[in-house]
Amino acid sequence: YAITTRLVGSEMCIRDSPRASTPGCTRQAKGFRDEYKELQDAGADVLGLSADTGKAQTNFKTKQELPYDLICDVKKELISLLGCQKYPSGVIRSHFIFVDGILEVKKVKVSPEDSFKGALDQVKSL
Repeated sequence: YAITTRLVGSEMCIRDSPRASTPGCTRQAKGFRDEYKELQDAGADVLGLSADTGKAQTNFKTKQELPYDLICDVKKELISLLGCQKYPSGVIRSHFIFVDGILEVKKVKVSPEDSFKGALDQVKSL
């Protein structure tokens, strides 16, 4: 998946979740789902990111009826670059907002509700 093509020339909110189908990650994903139209109206698109497998992500997206794409980072390469890898293993719930490929907002270690509500407020203020 070439994420760079999605970042250039747009505003992009990436939500990072520890694991699909867990209570906190489900609340975060559904929050971004419910705010998706408002985020789009404010000029932003959404991507979900986790270290889950493609199969787990596909099942989660279908079950939760998510309108945005999910990215699998099983090796945690992007997750590590963004600074949200938990050591020795795991992922810290976070969200990031890029404007024309430049990181403008980085929120690491947020609650599910603070993630989607905060991202919407931050997108609107950019």
